[in-house]
Formats: sequence, C-alpha cells, structure tokens
Amino acid sequence: MTLLNLGCGQRFHPDWMNIDFVSHAPEVMAHDLTTGIPVPDNSADAVYHSHVLEHFSKSNGAVFIQECFRVLKPGGVLRVVVPDLEALALQYVQALNAFRQQPDAMNKANHTWATIEMIDQLVRTQSGGDMMAYWSQPQILNETTLEQRLGYEFTTWRKAYLQNQQATSVNNYSSKHASPSWRQRISMHWKNYWLHRWGIAASQLPDMQFQQSGEKHLWMYDAVSLQQLLEQQGFEAITQTDAFHSRIPQWNKYQMLDVEAGVVRKPDSLFMEAVKPL
Repeated sequence: MTLLNLGCGQRFHPDWMNIDFVSHAPEVMAHDLTTGIPVPDNSADAVYHSHVLEHFSKSNGAVFIQECFRVLKPGGVLRVVVPDLEALALQYVQALNAFRQQPDAMNKANHTWATIEMIDQLVRTQSGGDMMAYWSQPQILNETTLEQRLGYEFTTWRKAYLQNQQATSVNNYSSKHASPSWRQRISMHWKNYWLHRWGIAASQLPDMQFQQSGEKHLWMYDAVSLQQLLEQQGFEAITQTDAFHSRIPQWNKYQMLDVEAGVVRKPDSLFMEAVKPL
C-alpha cells in the first residue's frame, strides 16, 4: 500500500511515505506542502495528517484537502487530526462558570489556562507565546488539568522543566556565566521546532514574517465544520473516530502516530476520517 503521512514532524513510520516541510530524518521527504502533495493522482491508499490543517488559512486548508482527495485512490481513506474547537470552547465556558460560582485560586487558574489554550496560538506575536510562559512557571497550580488536556506533549515539557530546575539549584552558576534561563531555553526550543518543521529562516521569526512562520493557528475546526469541509471536497462516509480506531488497514500497527505508551498523544484532538468515492 501507499500510505502518506503529511507534516509528520518527528512522528513517522517506515511503512509510510513521510513528508514534511523540512526533513528531520532519512525517512522524511522535505517538501513545501503549501505547493501541493508530490505524488500522482489516484496513487495513495491512505493519507494522514495530524495538527497540520489548522496551520493553513481557511481557504488554503480547503486547497490542501482538495490535494488529499486528488492523490487518494478511489476508496482510499483520509484521516485528519486537528485541535477540537468544540472541546476548547466547552472547557472555556466550564472554567468561566466555575470561577463565577467559586472564585478561588484553582478556578482562576483553570479559567486563565482555558483562555490561553483557546486564543494564544491564534494571536501570538512571538514563538511560544503565553502558552510557553504558562508552561514554564516554577509551579503550576492546575498542573493536573493541563496533563489531562494536553497529555504527552505537556508532561514531557514539564519533566524537562523540573530537571532543569534541579540542575540549576545544584550548580548555582553566577549570573555572569549562567546558562540561558529555563524561559530562554524553552523559547529557543519552540523557535527551533518551528524553524525545522516549517523551514523558516531564523531572521524571519522576530519580524512580521512570524505571522507566516507556520507556528500560529490560522483556522480552527469542530466536528461540524470539518465534516462540511470534507464534503465540499468530495469525500463521503465521513465519521468521527479516536486515536485507537481507523479504517486504515492494520491501524494497530500504526497507532504510534497518535498514541504514546498506550496513551493518546494529543487528547485535545478531533479525529475524523473520510473516504474518496469509488
């Protein structure tokens, strides 16, 4: 089978044709996906992309889904994973109402985080934004909430933060010779991630061209709007699914794309699949 993993980042499988804006490994083909998908018409059995579509504008996202339709064989499966706008909105409303009913420190923290998670990546003007600042606090009152919302992505960041804190307290370097602060390190990590993922020149990031760096979300989807987008591009049999189930053959072999150590990597996600008509 020909299986396409688009915008793969660090999550790729040797059975798939893994394509990203820049290559992180020999198994990954470098290609600018804004210019199309570099395979012939009707050649792929399945197309998968996770947390990629939201980085296209609404109109460019439609073109990207049209490209997915073009390259799929009749009967081929498209699997799309995006941040779930409905879940974000529900989390925000619930946090807002909880704080109104009981304005304590925990509910305030949950409201602050819900606002950041829903808005920050749409409006930030520097790499990492308010999300990075919140993650890099010495103590996070509602850390359990973030673990439940963000899963593996957040817990790995937090583990690195705590290790850095411990190392800093042991070494206690003078400020003159100190290594970059955790905030600086995490900011550099975010910056380097997006530089590599989207192939952006370092000089572009502090400037207005940050707006086109690929880090920001340019549109958001819920189950209704994503289904409508897929229908408009000709797909049928559109269903909402989860990280563990797919119409892609042998998905249990490829779950590592969405699952880490038996746990959903991005539990804040909406998982949808569609089929190109025969």
